Amino acid sequence: MDNGDVYLVYQCVKDPCLKSKELQKEYGCVEPMEIVELIFAPGEIPQISVECLRLSGYIDGVKAVEDTKN
Repeated sequence: MDNGDVYLVYQCVKDPCLKSKELQKEYGCVEPMEIVELIFAPGEIPQISVECLRLSGYIDGVKAVEDTKN
């Protein structure tokens, strides 16, 4: 599993609150970010990560610059 995707999902998903100590304890997490792989299926994590990037404007929001002026 790509740690970057796991990190992004952990930071961006707000509901359920993945940073909730109670939720992490309920799932038996030793490290906080383990909750991501326990709640979401492996195939869902990259998809959620891409959606987080898209909603943040990092996908399809950048236009190529044709000319630059000095």
